[in-house]
Amino acid sequence: MTDHTSNEYRGYRIDVTPKLDCEDRWDFDYTLTPLDGKGEVRRRSHTVNGQMTEDAARVAAIEVARTEVDNVIAMQGG
Repeated sequence: MTDHTSNEYRGYRIDVTPKLDCEDRWDFDYTLTPLDGKGEVRRRSHTVNGQMTEDAARVAAIEVARTEVDNVIAMQGG
């Protein structure tokens, strides 16, 4: 099952979609959307060193996305 998961973190909505790769490992796509409607929507795809399970891919995606949010906020001086 490859439905998406949403999560909110530090003013962004994180939408994660796990996907099964050609080697039967789980990769993911994620989108960061500012909750205030300002700034750009960022879309990313992670296809290296897939995860063993769909749930592990969800957790990994959220952690990677949160790191990106932290970096974006730091670059904005926040």
